[in-house]
Amino acid sequence: MHLPWRNHSFLFFSLHWTMTQPDRESVMNLPGLDPLPIKSTRTPAAATHKSDTSLDRPVCLPRASLARRSSPRLFGNPARAALMGSSQALALWVVITHLLSLGGGFASCAWPSSATHDDAGCLSWRVMVEANNARGWRTVPAPCVGYVKAYMTRGQYGRDLDSVMEQVSAYVDQIAAAAADGLDAWIFDIDDTCLSNLLYYQAKRFGAYDPMAFKKWASQGACPGIPPVLGLFAALQEKGFKVFLVSGRDEQTLGSCTSQNLESEGFSGYERLMMRTPEYRGQSSSLFKSAMRKQLVDEGYRIRGNVGDQWSDLQGDNVGDRVFKIPNPMYFVP
Repeated sequence: MHLPWRNHSFLFFSLHWTMTQPDRESVMNLPGLDPLPIKSTRTPAAATHKSDTSLDRPVCLPRASLARRSSPRLFGNPARAALMGSSQALALWVVITHLLSLGGGFASCAWPSSATHDDAGCLSWRVMVEANNARGWRTVPAPCVGYVKAYMTRGQYGRDLDSVMEQVSAYVDQIAAAAADGLDAWIFDIDDTCLSNLLYYQAKRFGAYDPMAFKKWASQGACPGIPPVLGLFAALQEKGFKVFLVSGRDEQTLGSCTSQNLESEGFSGYERLMMRTPEYRGQSSSLFKSAMRKQLVDEGYRIRGNVGDQWSDLQGDNVGDRVFKIPNPMYFVP
């Protein structure tokens, strides 16, 4: 028989519901009862963030440790259980019983009670960026510089990127194989899609875009490749798709070093590298890339997929059958 609490989303919803009921504060203030390490979901009106504060992340406790710290303290005192209310106590009991019953090696995770609300506002800002609700911003908000650095370097970016690649792979598995005429195409952006500029933006503390400074960085040809995207790139080629790389970089000044950088990081065998030529200087990225895609469609190519880290990579004309947005809270390109 299927038990609803076997579903993890049910477990954490139950725990959240239990600890956010009206009498939560009275439970937490009982003498001798340490606050449960559950982070409040309330978002402050104005979030402030210290640049070296780490991402919100759970502290994982061994199963035995959880048993010692949670079960006796929550349920060893009948008065406390009564104060919590029978329905709340039952819901929390279901959660903890389930966690304690899981097999060896399981580490139960709970949010540190010392965590502040600082990251909550920055998380909301990042969600707005990825949903394209935040537009026209020139720099990462000062209170969120530390948050963005932590997001990009401490694992969450990598997990989010892997999730995007899983969605792309599922889509590729669903569509028909590339046609024999060789006209089924995919489009990839370059900066922070194929090649990472994290080192550059981190050194600038995610400040405003500086064309001269970025040109100096890119001309070194030292941008690291992004492995999950390289894996997708290779898989599409194996399936017979033509891959086009479309970049807003200036072809005249950065064409040679960009192609060498791509080659050194494993991005080889693509159909064409399309960069900004003099007639497109001064145009927005969205207009420039729409023009490049139109050119491909006029040549007879069918754009089956389009991958980029900016919404301007994925909007406009002839965007393709599906678009896939790679996370990037470091900068905005109109």
